[in-house]
Amino acid sequence: MSDPATRKNPATQKPIFVLAMLLVVYTFNFIDRQILGILAGPIKADLHLTDTQLGALGGFAFALLYSTMGLPLAWLADRRGRTRVIAASLAVWSAFTALCGVVSGFWAMFVCRLGVGVGEAGGVAPSYALISDTFPANQRARALAVYSLGIPLGSEEAGYTNSVVGWQPGQIQDYQYDKHHLVPFGEFIPPLFRWFTQMMNIPLGDFNRGALGQPSMAWAGERLSPNICYEDLFGEELGAHFGNAATAPTVLVNFSNIGWFGDSVAIDQHLAISRMRALEFERPMLRATNTGATVAIDHRGVVTQALVPYERAVLQASVQGREALTPFARWVHAAGLVPLCLAALAVLAVAWIRRRKRPVQGL
Repeated sequence: MSDPATRKNPATQKPIFVLAMLLVVYTFNFIDRQILGILAGPIKADLHLTDTQLGALGGFAFALLYSTMGLPLAWLADRRGRTRVIAASLAVWSAFTALCGVVSGFWAMFVCRLGVGVGEAGGVAPSYALISDTFPANQRARALAVYSLGIPLGSEEAGYTNSVVGWQPGQIQDYQYDKHHLVPFGEFIPPLFRWFTQMMNIPLGDFNRGALGQPSMAWAGERLSPNICYEDLFGEELGAHFGNAATAPTVLVNFSNIGWFGDSVAIDQHLAISRMRALEFERPMLRATNTGATVAIDHRGVVTQALVPYERAVLQASVQGREALTPFARWVHAAGLVPLCLAALAVLAVAWIRRRKRPVQGL
């Protein structure tokens, strides 16, 4: 008797159909997983939840069985058939997601989120195995990349953004900052290169771009203005927040994932960039990074407190926001880098004129 995991399945004879169906399932997987976060404000208000209860529903309740049931469900898929486990998992998590919409209390919602976690635990691993069974080795990487598109496709209406989210006690609507200065090919496809990525069938991300001058997050009497990764390199874009002293940020906050730079000069370079922005705007800047320079910088650009790089720790620091606008903040908000560009052109013009007037030796 043959092993059910390796028995011929007619569906595997149609690889494109199989991949398309798995992509649809993975997209619903991500939507059902994130729907609590999308509707966190209305759910919290309707069920009268505390911040702790909402956090437990969004994290612990889902992750408890999602993280522990993946291995036994993958074992079951190897022995009872991958398509059966995927179909059953889809039915389970869809049913529990629907039940989340009719419950009326914290514990009932908690049980439903446990069910969503159990169902989704059986979706991903068997799908990877089925793709490996269906596609030959020379096509497998591309098929897995297409399957992974299920995550960015999981929010079709709102799109996909690189964002910072903030929570405050008693606040129904979460704070969100969406990154404005996106990285070409990493976060968006430049218009003139879209034909190339389509021709090569490269599944690159294409994020939505956040607006310039997004509102700051109010916290403890301060106005915190986030920026992500190397956005602090562009002082003229940070300057879009400084049109009015009454609404301008009092503290700048940088969030960076720079693990891929390793132990290189890029870590110190990025810190120097942040220090320059703090000095230009006379605003303290807090930096939170995964491996780089997690520091507190005062309004003079001086690092006052820092963590040891490449060690897990929590930085505890006190900063005092500032209200006044610097001359740089005023003119960069009004005119961007135009004055600097004009000044540079003027210097070049003067140098060219002086060179033209210089007498030629030997004549």
